[in-house]
Amino acid sequence: MITDKARSLSSADHIAHSLETGKQGEATFIAMCAFMGIDCVPASRQQQFKHVDFIIGGNIKVDVKGFKRSHEMGYAIIEVKNVQGNAGWCSESSLADMIAFDMGMFYHIVPKRWLLNFVRNKYKNQKDKSTITASKMPPYKDLLYRLYQRQGRQDLMMVIATADLYECPNYWLWRNR
Repeated sequence: MITDKARSLSSADHIAHSLETGKQGEATFIAMCAFMGIDCVPASRQQQFKHVDFIIGGNIKVDVKGFKRSHEMGYAIIEVKNVQGNAGWCSESSLADMIAFDMGMFYHIVPKRWLLNFVRNKYKNQKDKSTITASKMPPYKDLLYRLYQRQGRQDLMMVIATADLYECPNYWLWRNR
């Protein structure tokens, strides 16, 4: 879901691409749940504003992240604060229990609580805790485990390696059919 405020900060092409990425990721996620016989119910509009896309298995709230260029390159961008400076999808305020990353051939699904703690620990162990601000996205490797913010926006994100998701002691891998 993209708010009007976020729309005003991005080009029409970027918004269209983001919406399409999200739609494709959600459609694939629904199909995988159906294939595995897992109940998958779309979240209410109110839940969507709290970073929940689906309720699976009756009570597990999932936020689905569509297949992105960063995933192809071995990185995941973690949103701590959104473009308006409000709590992002990886924050205490997010109601999601699980984050499902579309990796193309499979979904890598981790508990949001684990991911949030992982990001906090990476930040805590950084020698340079300054936030990188950039008008254009720097190379992912230059942002690895650093907080960054896009110029003119109030977001706050961290880039992690997708391989880090395997450190989670209880992740799920769902292969795309």
